[in-house]
Amino acid sequence: MMSNSLSDLAYCAGLMDGEGCITLTRDSESNYRLRVKITSSDYSVLEWLQEHFDGYIHLSRKESKYNKEAWDWICKVEDQVVFLFGILPYTIIKRAQIIEALNYHFEKQNGGKLTEDEYKLRSAYYERLKTMK
Repeated sequence: MMSNSLSDLAYCAGLMDGEGCITLTRDSESNYRLRVKITSSDYSVLEWLQEHFDGYIHLSRKESKYNKEAWDWICKVEDQVVFLFGILPYTIIKRAQIIEALNYHFEKQNGGKLTEDEYKLRSAYYERLKTMK
């Protein structure tokens, strides 16, 4: 991730508060992944995010009679903690979700077979983040 100014971080916090999503996705019964994304119908905003914070852009919704085309910028897994810590001081709406996501990142075990306690921990974070949307 590139070095960014405070105004860049504040701008991203506004994007996250307005158009962002922080969630745990469940790939299988025991495999949870933290996902940080911002959705927009303005592709140039997402290009700016990618230039400043790396990540991926993909089509989220095709244009239809009722909706504009929209894309997602997805923060790379290895950049999520730095990105979330960077924007945290400037967020309002998503602050609690960011704190919960950071707590999850630092509390979960990495690698190996999940213990029953680890499975319960991840399930609890999954449910809490789901209700915070």
